[in-house]
Amino acid sequence: MKTDIISVSEDETVGRAKLLMEIKSIRFLPVTKGMRVLGILTARNLKNPRIEIQNPKVKHLYPNDDDIPVKYIMRTELITMLPNDHIATAARTLTTNKISSLPIVERKGSDIIVGVITTTDLLLALLELIDRGNI
Repeated sequence: MKTDIISVSEDETVGRAKLLMEIKSIRFLPVTKGMRVLGILTARNLKNPRIEIQNPKVKHLYPNDDDIPVKYIMRTELITMLPNDHIATAARTLTTNKISSLPIVERKGSDIIVGVITTTDLLLALLELIDRGNI
């Protein structure tokens, strides 16, 4: 789990979120207000943000995709985990839901983000076990 969370606010623009993801070489951004996770953005969401907008009026307000606030395209149905959840639970959750990243919240029912785990984190953990001769 990574605890140095890179996130954006709900009013951040698609263009700036894309740039941040490119600069940081990441494919997932939590959308936060303070430490509260409101939603998530993925590289897939940002490829064609106009499709993600549910409200047709919003589409007309922003002719340039890069100017759309991320609050209009973020996914708000969050699948989260807890800091003490087993790594196998994380792997099952990611694969079952066909997602590549999970926000980690401080406790059940909380929306306070304390970390993020990705498929890359799981692969690195697997490689560490292999290198140690544990597999």
